[in-house]
Amino acid sequence: MGSLSFETVLPHAPMTALPVRLEQSSPRMAAALQLSMLVPVALALITPFFFLGAHLVADETSRSLLADRPATMLQLGLALVVWSVLLGWPVKRVISRLSLKRRVEIDTTAVTVTDRGLFADQTWTAPLQTFTGLAHHIRASMSGVRHELILVHPDAMRSVLIAVAPRFSQTDVDAACALLNRPEVPSKVLYRLRADRPLPTAAIALSSRGA
Repeated sequence: MGSLSFETVLPHAPMTALPVRLEQSSPRMAAALQLSMLVPVALALITPFFFLGAHLVADETSRSLLADRPATMLQLGLALVVWSVLLGWPVKRVISRLSLKRRVEIDTTAVTVTDRGLFADQTWTAPLQTFTGLAHHIRASMSGVRHELILVHPDAMRSVLIAVAPRFSQTDVDAACALLNRPEVPSKVLYRLRADRPLPTAAIALSSRGA
């Protein structure tokens, strides 16, 4: 679960001591809007298959035709399964985001992340020293501009959002870096990382020195 999937971080006050526990939630309004568009499309595409199937079963002539040509029914059934999978997967993902919450626990040695969703919970832990550094990221959207502090990991899926605010000063960033004993890294590192091809720590360090 990428760090940028979350909209709120509680408590709002900046971290001042370790250990700390942070509670995060996903952007529910955006997920609800996506769901309101996906569900009608899915129903519109799948419903004709059910009506066709009901007609074929109820009509005696159609049943006789299907008995002579069973491959036709098999093709219709396969098409229904394919459409159900293609449309059901994104609907399931959006529903999962609606209920998604994350708990982040940070102490002097490790970061533990627990994602609590509608279908399952997932927990992972990584040593604090394996995180490359702290990035001050500025995000612009239709709702405005927000500043984010992200604990960057070479595996992009393990980068962790730890604070959001209308603005973070350099003093705020320096204080968080000192607390976590991690250096500041440029936010552009976030766009270079890929979950399936983690950027080596040495490469990120070179990028930080060149920024």
